[in-house]
Amino acid sequence: MTTYVLRRLVLMVPVAFLVTVGVFMLIHLTPGDPALIILGEDRSPQAIAQIHEELGLDKPLYVQYVIWIDNVVHGDWGRSITTHEPVAGAITERLPATIELGVVALIWSLLVAIPLGTIAAVRRGSVVDKL
Repeated sequence: MTTYVLRRLVLMVPVAFLVTVGVFMLIHLTPGDPALIILGEDRSPQAIAQIHEELGLDKPLYVQYVIWIDNVVHGDWGRSITTHEPVAGAITERLPATIELGVVALIWSLLVAIPLGTIAAVRRGSVVDKL
């Protein structure tokens, strides 16, 4: 059992690395330039270059990844482009409603699934069994 747990812990490192690389690449593969979204109509080359520098988009991709990981680990998830508030604060503010929604959905699914599962087990071949 100890070997199994140790093996799982060791395998967790490359899996976490691959997941973070995947998320980072998905963020960077989204279409559009963040500088153009932030600036709106004021799209002078100097303003675009300034935004790229502020966001670190002028650095190589591997440097951006290291900075991104460091920021995520330290809780600095950046600022919202639309509201200009910290993303961590926005998540914290909306977390209670999200948890409430998840709990209510779980309760409803259990209230429906358990009786339907019981009926399906008792009445094999019925319409409920084929759901």
